[in-house]
Amino acid sequence: MSRLAVVACFVAGVSVGAALVGAGLYLSSPEAGQPRASATRPQRAPARLDTLRNEAAIGDDRSNHALVDALLDGYDETGDAQALLEAVVWLDRQADPTQDAAVARRVVTHYCGHPAMRWHWLCLPGE
Repeated sequence: MSRLAVVACFVAGVSVGAALVGAGLYLSSPEAGQPRASATRPQRAPARLDTLRNEAAIGDDRSNHALVDALLDGYDETGDAQALLEAVVWLDRQADPTQDAAVARRVVTHYCGHPAMRWHWLCLPGE
């Protein structure tokens, strides 16, 4: 094999490798695979959710309730299971999750059918 053929193979290999690495970086980015925001559907403000998360983390019950409601609304809008799971985590962090009967009823009536909720204490029969 000539020296030129070896160099050509090396360059081709490097090009293919660079393309694969670039594709991997693109697919691992947070924006990859996410639908573009439509002009007709308002997007929830991530800054508002972050503020609620911070306030709920320091024990503010109102922020916790508002955060759970916002995350459940987000799940209803997008079907993103991550929002549902985070909402349930924050619900469980409340001092008395059954105090907010409307949210508990909402979880039981709407979300217990989700596979991730199968073994949550609110979804177990008799609880």
